[in-house]
Amino acid sequence: MIAPPPALLTDDQIVNYFAGAVEAVGEDVPWVLHDYPLTLTMVMTPGAIAKIVSIHHSRLRLKHEDWPGLEKDLDAPRLAEVGRIATLLHSLR
Repeated sequence: MIAPPPALLTDDQIVNYFAGAVEAVGEDVPWVLHDYPLTLTMVMTPGAIAKIVSIHHSRLRLKHEDWPGLEKDLDAPRLAEVGRIATLLHSLR
């Protein structure tokens, strides 16, 4: 499970953090994107999550807890589709 540190303030910083984390553990190691705004004191936007999902094919799940999760829940079908398309494109390389 990988969660961003509270010091990250922009979507680009969050996306870059996950790129470094995935590189550190290895692209072939499955992981869970953990979003917990109340504890981490920062909010990942649905756009940042979608970008992470589309780039990193080893991500298995999104675990988000508490507020503000409703928008992310409503985006879940779109995020899942982005992940499926990214996986398909990755397999065609």
